[in-house]
Formats: sequence, structure tokens, C-alpha cells
Amino acid sequence: GFDVAWQLTDDIDSDGLDAFLNKFFAEVIEPNQLGFGGEGDTIWHGLICTQHIGKCTEEHRQAVEAWLKANGATAVSVSELYDVWWAE
Repeated sequence: GFDVAWQLTDDIDSDGLDAFLNKFFAEVIEPNQLGFGGEGDTIWHGLICTQHIGKCTEEHRQAVEAWLKANGATAVSVSELYDVWWAE
């Protein structure tokens, strides 16, 4: 998996946040059979891994990063891939 963080505009309201997250899941998380666990309001951070036993790929990292940047997120940070079960 990999860690991800991003920032949204300070003036985003709850409807805008819901729309952003729904689109994030519909367009990049679910189609790639990924899972996301995280938290935030205007600043988000979390972990992305696969929905099933397997490994995330460099293409997954790039897809998530590109989607966030293309959809208004700023300060986007995506870690290198690591073993989420045995990370040191």
C-alpha cells in the first residue's frame, strides 16, 4: 500500500466535501479495487491498499496522485509503496 495526504480549500462546505469524496471513490478507488482509510476535513491523510489480497502498484500510486491533483486537491503527497502488514 501507500500513504496519501492532501489539502482542500478552506472554504469547502460539507456538501462540497461529500461530493469530492464520493467522486474520489467512484472514479479512482473503486475502479482500481483499492481501499482507503483516513480522516480529515480540509487536510486529509490516510492509507491506500487493495480491497483483496494483493499488492498496490506504481500505477495505483500514479492514478491516485493524478486524480487528486486534477480535482482540486493541493499539497498532494503520495508515499512510496510499502508492505502495510510488515512496515518498519
